[in-house]
Amino acid sequence: MDAFETILTRRSVRRFTNQQVPKELIEKIITAGIHAPSSKNSQPWHFIVDNTEKKNKIAELLEAEIKIKGHEQFSVKIPGTNKNARPPTALDSARILRECNTAIFIFSTAPFTGGRKQVLQYPDMNSLLAYSSEIESIAASSQNMLLTAHSFG
Repeated sequence: MDAFETILTRRSVRRFTNQQVPKELIEKIITAGIHAPSSKNSQPWHFIVDNTEKKNKIAELLEAEIKIKGHEQFSVKIPGTNKNARPPTALDSARILRECNTAIFIFSTAPFTGGRKQVLQYPDMNSLLAYSSEIESIAASSQNMLLTAHSFG
């Protein structure tokens, strides 16, 4: 599959089989993420691969947080309305974590800003731009990984 076809045919998957993902494929997916462009070559990402019960514990913590705060905290609202764009997405995320046999978590190392809390504490234009460049870099890494996974079927 060429790059253009991969981009045009990639779709989000929300249902999984229990088929094991070969270690070599996971390594290729992460390598693609590492090779994404990043602002000032900051490479603000850290990857954790998990195929154990730990991912299910994360799902449990997410579900517990939803029960405390309510579904509306975790739902995407349609702009200008009070309606959810789709059913609560956090519950979908928890279900997906349970169903998939391998999860790759991507964390920001926030080399420029010190992370979201720092930006919220000092919300000047420089910190906001630096933080957004880190998020954009992680998004590019994630896209590379998604396209690579799709290209391998």
